Order: sequence, then C-alpha cells, then structure tokens
Amino acid sequence: MDNLATIWEDLAIISLNYNSAKEVFRQVTHLRKEGIPNTCFYLIDNASNDGKEIKEYCLENKIKFIANSINGGYAQGNNIGIRKAIEEGKTIFLILNPDIEISKDSIEKLYNTLVSSAELQIIGPRICDKFKRNLIYSDGGILTPNRLWDDHINYNQIEKEGLEAEKEGLEALNTNIDYITGSVMMFKKNTLDIIGWMREDFFMYYEETEWCYRLRKHKNLKLGVLTDCKAYHQMSPKGDFYQYYISRNRILFFRMYHIGYHVMVKKTLTQSFKGIFSKKHNNSPSFFKRLYFFILMLKAVYIWINNKNQFFFIVMEKIVLFIKTYKKDYNRVSLLIDSIHRYNIDRIPLLISVNDVDFNFFKTEFPNENLVKDSEIVDCNEKDPWRYQQIIKSQLHKLDFCENYVCIDSDSYFIRNFGVKDFMFDSETPYTVMHQQKDLFSWSSINKGTIGYNPKDEFEKDRAFIMDKFQRKGVFYDFGPSPVIWSNKVWKSLEVNYLTPNKIDFSTIICQCPSEFSWYGEWLLKDKTIPIYPIEPLFKVFHYEKQYTDFMKQGHTEDSIKENYLGIVKQSNWKLKGRKWYNKFF
Repeated sequence: MDNLATIWEDLAIISLNYNSAKEVFRQVTHLRKEGIPNTCFYLIDNASNDGKEIKEYCLENKIKFIANSINGGYAQGNNIGIRKAIEEGKTIFLILNPDIEISKDSIEKLYNTLVSSAELQIIGPRICDKFKRNLIYSDGGILTPNRLWDDHINYNQIEKEGLEAEKEGLEALNTNIDYITGSVMMFKKNTLDIIGWMREDFFMYYEETEWCYRLRKHKNLKLGVLTDCKAYHQMSPKGDFYQYYISRNRILFFRMYHIGYHVMVKKTLTQSFKGIFSKKHNNSPSFFKRLYFFILMLKAVYIWINNKNQFFFIVMEKIVLFIKTYKKDYNRVSLLIDSIHRYNIDRIPLLISVNDVDFNFFKTEFPNENLVKDSEIVDCNEKDPWRYQQIIKSQLHKLDFCENYVCIDSDSYFIRNFGVKDFMFDSETPYTVMHQQKDLFSWSSINKGTIGYNPKDEFEKDRAFIMDKFQRKGVFYDFGPSPVIWSNKVWKSLEVNYLTPNKIDFSTIICQCPSEFSWYGEWLLKDKTIPIYPIEPLFKVFHYEKQYTDFMKQGHTEDSIKENYLGIVKQSNWKLKGRKWYNKFF
C-alpha cells in the first residue's frame, strides 16, 4: 500500500490501562509484530496497580507512556492520550480498549475509509466474539428508551456470508446508527472541533454514546460501522461497577436530551425488579446478587432524579445557553425556548433562571428544562428590576458549572441552526461581541422625532464613564446587546482584581452605570483575561417598532435575515417613545 507512511504518521492508537497490563502487552506486541511502528502507540495508565509494568514496557520499547495520577474513568484517560497525540501532530485517532483484538489490515481499512470521505467523522469495525468468531457482538447501536438496554445491532447473531449476505443487500458501511461502541473507534481531529470532547463526568459507560449522539445532530456528517472489517472482543462478567454506572449514565443521557426519559426510568425499574425473580439460565447470578443489582439501579435513579440542584449540570460545561426571565415574559420566552430546541444542533445545554416566586410556575410549564432560582445564583436586594436582572445575568459564574455562556434575553428567538462554533473561536476561547452600533445610529439620525432623543449621545455618555474607570481612551465600543458570549474567567477576574481591592460589589457598579455589557467588555480590554476575537452581533436587533417596519419595507424577510444572523431581537420596550434604546421595560 503506497500510503502506509502517511497512515502511520497520521495515526495515534490510544490504549487506556486500568489493571489490564497483560491485555495491553498482548495487544501492542501483536500489532507491533504486524508492522505498526512504535510512534503510533500512546499508552495511558489510570492509576493502576500494574502501572509500573506498563511504564517499564514502554521505556524498553520506546513507546509513549502517560501516567494519570487518578483513575478519572474512560473519557478522561483517553482524552489525556488524545491531547498528547495532537501535540505531536497526529490527526487520526483510534481508541482501542486492551481487550480488543484487531489486525493491522483492519486498522488500515478503517483509516482509508475514514479519510476518503469528507462526511464521515467516526468509524468502527464490526465487533465479534473472541472465541466464537462468527458471533456478532455489535454493529453499532440504536437508542431505545422504551427498552431496558439499548440495541447493539445484530447482537448475538451469526454472521451472514457469501450469497446469503448478498441476497439481503447488506452494505459494508452502515451509517444508520446512533453510536459506535467505544471499545474500538477511529475519528478525525476536526471531529473534536465540531462536537467537542467526550464528557468526563460519565466515568464509565455511555460517554461514547453521548459523544456520537452529538455528531448525529449534524445532518451533513456521518458515523458508521464497517461491517466487513472485524475486531474481536472478549466478553467478561458484569460486576457492581457495571450495574451502577450503566444505569446511572443511561438515565443521565436520556435526561440530558429529553429522549423518553420518564418512560426509560419506568422501564428500567420495572424490568430490573422482575429480574430479581427470574433465572434464565444456569449461569445467572444468585437471587441475592440480582437483588443487589436492583438496589444499585435504585441508587442510580435516586441520585439523578433527586439531584439537589434544580438544574442538571454535573460537570464544568464548556459553554451553555442562559436565559434570565420572568413570568410576565412567558410568551416571549416560550418562543425562544422552542427555537432553541428546534435549531440547537449541538445540543448546547440550556439553563433558565427565574424569580424565586415564579419558580413553581415555570417548573410546571417547562418540566423538562433546567431551571434555577435567582437566589441560587446570587442573593440580590436590588429593587430596580432593570439593574436586578443585569446583576443576575452577570453573576452566573458563582455557580461554577460552566466556563462560558451565551446570555439570551427573553425577547429573542433563533431563526436558523446554530452550534458551538458560532460562539467559540476555538475549544477554549469564546468570541467577544464587539462593535460600534453604526446601524442603529444611522437609522436614529433620521428618526430623532420618532424616538424622542439621540441614542448615540446616551451610548457614549455611559461608555465614557466606564472607560474612565479603567483609564481607556479612544473608540466607543458596544459589547452587546443580547445575546452576548461571556467568559466566566473575565467575570471572576473583574471581581478578584477590581471589585474586591476597591471593596465594592457588582451591585454597586451597576448602580454607577447600568450596562453589564460595558463592564464586561471594558474590563476585558484592560485585563486581557482571555484572547479577544471580535464578532458582530449574533442577532438582528430591533430596538423600536418603526425600526423593524422600515427594515421590512426594504424587502427583508426572516430568510434574508438568517443569511447573516442566527436570530432576531424585538426589544420589549420598542413601542415606547422616549425610552432609552437599551433599557428593558418592566
């Protein structure tokens, strides 16, 4: 094969060890004998008892070894290896569990199929039983919330060969699946840019399911199983860890994506309870073992249904969508939420904050949404409703569950598909909304009689106050309006490096100048907490009804707007003559 050199330059084989040194040695030694160079292997040890043996093996054979100080689970361990491989220039990654047997020829076949397709992002082989080699374990999986467990396609079926397979018209590459089994899967580097990394909070099981499911939301991209390419898996008894984590994470996954969540929980408990009293074969666990497994499932259900927080984020999210709303904004926020569910192709998590008195109302109206009371974010005594909501929106970092968030006002709605790449410059840094409001000021210059004042004058007055505080001169920038993309690093830096030394809090500076956008943006310019990648407003904003009418008279429609914008804002005060353009009406 003429592209072998390219394959081995590109490919990183990631193998994660947790007390399975013998399997690692067997697997790596076999592949090295077949001709795969040592530079392809990245062995990660998850704080195992036999990690020293792995280290010695790697030193002896000049193989990359990474020792993890803790057992952080499947995703964390593999993510460590992938990051190291990226640093060394690798672009294709094969996650390979130690108990998998696969040939060099099969790896080459997976690689060539993957890189030859622009649409294909993740690929896996057919997995068969190691000892009954024509017995299929998995051809990928389908999500089935109405069953106790998800379906591994063709599980426990005998392979069809020759004319029998041809008669059924079986295609080698099957892309009609929801996920690929994580024990052996290959993917491209840009897959991580598109859907992010595997979630590390699952610890074990369902992390690859959730990861693949994110990709399924991209209609133009594919994942698939190459059924004429084989790997072999040694089945092993399932212990306590399996019973607990598979139950817990299944609930977590279906709750995250609102996929038949309640049906799934009911089925899990019902069928598990029945399983206590059923003994299907001689090798079934004892009655007490089956009872113990049921108790573990009850524990999993209890933890995730009765999570002490009202919202459902259990790890540090890279980015979330955040809405601060009120009962009186119910109609507007309903439209916004519907648009998020329709167009959120990456399934970015959504959190909604509401007044404490409105919480039960919203919990009833939106039972499947992640809701939090304002008081859980910050105890705010500000009486002015406009300043109050600015404080709540700006203090989300105190919950410490996300790195960045898109703050969206209730009078907004999305009009086209959006994903993480619309808000993030790269995997670590968000864009910064930063512009000069020229569209609004151009329109307002000939409509002063309609709106009753000059927005530009008010804009520059407020910005000048904050610029003076941070000793900046020059251009007047706007860092809003909604939606804005905020980094919690910036908010925390403002608190630690400006508010605390000056013995003031955020409520104080909002009273000095009620513009949370400007406090954020001007501090970012001064402190340079994160790299600044400017971006124009994400939504087309209409501050006044006449502004909207004039725009539509020019021949615009939502279709023309979505060529340049993700959504539309119709500010809630747009009918009020003489009211400041950036104020909210309460």
